Amino acid sequence: MRGLAVIETMVSDAWMARLRWVVAAVFVGVFAFFAGMSWRWNVTGDTAEMHYIVFLIRHGRTPYAQITDMNMPGTYLCEWLAMAVFGWGDVAWRCYEFFLMLVLTASGVVIAGRRRWMGGVLAGAFFIALHAADGPPFAVERDEMLTIFTAVAFAALATAVRRRLPSAAVVFGLAVGLAISIKPTGLLLDVALLGVAMTAVVRRGERIRRYLLWGIAGQMFVGVLVLAWMVHYRAVGPFVFILRKVLPMYAATNRLGLRELLKESLPSGLLLPFLLAGGVAVMRRGRMEWEEWATLLCAGVGVLSFVVQGKGYNYHRYEFAYFIALWIGMELNEALRVARVGLRVTGVVGVLVFLVALPHYVRVVLRDRRGVYRSGPEGLAHIGTAVMQDRDLESIGGNSLQGRVVCLDSLNGCLNGLYRLRMLENTSYTGDMLLFAPVETPLVRHYRDEFLGLQERDPAEVVVLGKEWYVPSNNAYERVDMWPAYKRYLEANYTEVVERRGSELPGSLGYKLLLRNGSAALARAEANPLGMKPVGGLDAP
Repeated sequence: MRGLAVIETMVSDAWMARLRWVVAAVFVGVFAFFAGMSWRWNVTGDTAEMHYIVFLIRHGRTPYAQITDMNMPGTYLCEWLAMAVFGWGDVAWRCYEFFLMLVLTASGVVIAGRRRWMGGVLAGAFFIALHAADGPPFAVERDEMLTIFTAVAFAALATAVRRRLPSAAVVFGLAVGLAISIKPTGLLLDVALLGVAMTAVVRRGERIRRYLLWGIAGQMFVGVLVLAWMVHYRAVGPFVFILRKVLPMYAATNRLGLRELLKESLPSGLLLPFLLAGGVAVMRRGRMEWEEWATLLCAGVGVLSFVVQGKGYNYHRYEFAYFIALWIGMELNEALRVARVGLRVTGVVGVLVFLVALPHYVRVVLRDRRGVYRSGPEGLAHIGTAVMQDRDLESIGGNSLQGRVVCLDSLNGCLNGLYRLRMLENTSYTGDMLLFAPVETPLVRHYRDEFLGLQERDPAEVVVLGKEWYVPSNNAYERVDMWPAYKRYLEANYTEVVERRGSELPGSLGYKLLLRNGSAALARAEANPLGMKPVGGLDAP
């Protein structure tokens, strides 16, 4: 009996209130840790490519026609707006992401409501730790933006329904419209959230017409904005072509099996808390409110999106991870409010297990700080190729090479380097997947003919052949063999002057620098060698 009395004391209302504030303090600590460890991360990965595309568009290049990227228009619009507000540099982009993490957490608190606010804080802390462990290449990824817009939309809809304020649904429309403009799976969330919320409105005897009209108005505004942007740049036709031809080819590349995808969808740190929250949902015998059902629907759409994308990348599961964490947090918070001791004990254990999972991700961040993703001016490993390339380009002409450089790589090297130099590329191709595909399909032939035609009319002075490819290979340079005509063109018109193997900065992928015969860049390189002897022809490892 004494033991039971001790347990009852430990799960009393006073101690439950203290536990909620402990969770709030943990969030503050996780956020401060994330900010302190990542504020010197550099713009890299997909973000560097999106930054560079905004730079190209601002300098007259046409999206989807000249710029061969296949992201949705909302990606560029959001990137442009963020760059206009926060700036173009590395620190500015860190401030932007810190702002996004606060918006995400605040949205979760609003969704959870005044009674269960701890659930939103708990989900925010977990997501920040999970995201920090992924490192700088995944900062402000499209799936992260999709998750944040969905959370903002959900929070606005919850506010509209709870306060009987239909006009607040316009914020839902704007946010979900932006989510759809980034990834079409946002449309499923639109339908799911509206369906559950409007069911709750009907059950209390209220008409849904005004809610729907305000929500649709917000979405239509975003739709008109995106369409106007595309018409302005005459990009509608090229965009449709990319949707019909390029996107299916990319979607079919490097896909994982369904079993492996489902296995990878749930972060390991959420497994036990999920089981405990499920137990709470069964034991408390209360009907879940519409916000909880909607949260589960968002998580379900997140799983569907992860499977449809089929790549198994960590950031593709962000939407699912956040919303399932939010649902877990809400259920555990409910357990802390119920008078039954067994439920409260289960809730406390669930919260503690949730918090114990966070140090795992903190350890990953600390480990990678000394490795690939370390911060500080001496720790540029994740942009090492770009740093080396920029040194070489400065040595052979610098700003005189505007529009004279061709990038042949996938993502993390050449384009990032050109962005940092604010240098226009010769062709505006944002990757070489379609140029060096293993099979020459009509689509591949189309892009090869277009690319080679551009080079014959306006040849680049510099070709950066990066050692990055979407197909695993011991020698990525050999991909040039898959396009014999272009290989002959390079051998006849260009001289390889240097290969950077990535040894100067750990983690760099390396590249080869080829300069056009007779060009001023080659003359400069011959007069002032770049510090390494040529290592052979295109077939050299």
